[in-house]
Amino acid sequence: GSRLWLAVVLHSSSPNAMAVRMGEVFSQSTPDSLHVSLSQLLDEISNPSRSFIAFDSSSSSNAKPVLLSEASDVWAIIIRLAIQAGLHDFAEQLRTSLRRVFGRIPAKAWAGTMEGLTELGKFDEVQAIWDTIRATEQPSAEVYRAYLSSAFTEGRWEHAMDVFDAFR
Repeated sequence: GSRLWLAVVLHSSSPNAMAVRMGEVFSQSTPDSLHVSLSQLLDEISNPSRSFIAFDSSSSSNAKPVLLSEASDVWAIIIRLAIQAGLHDFAEQLRTSLRRVFGRIPAKAWAGTMEGLTELGKFDEVQAIWDTIRATEQPSAEVYRAYLSSAFTEGRWEHAMDVFDAFR
């Protein structure tokens, strides 16, 4: 199930190690098994009767529960990898589920969305997300970083520097 799937990922000691492990999970899964795991994850997140908890046994021999908070890097990594794998519907469903759970889409989830779209060369979609976020709230540092990275990747150097100057 999704808890076991995420428990494997949470053994990682850093976001970069987590991203590598998640990438391995995505690349080693068949489309059907990945769809089942991601569907289970959505079902679990969408269930209002329980907190979303995975188990991390990286710090001791006994597994301990870990609440996956709004600030968790897991959301950005899952969404980025889903977008890269062409699972845009899943990424949208996950953002919607996170909005229900946390009352808004977490900044790291938006950053993961922007990163995935950047890697696919879809700067126009990144720009639309940026504009939407800016219209409703002050973007977080994670969102600024993802947007600036996308602008630089797209070769929009002057625009990126203007945005960076405004951020400072």
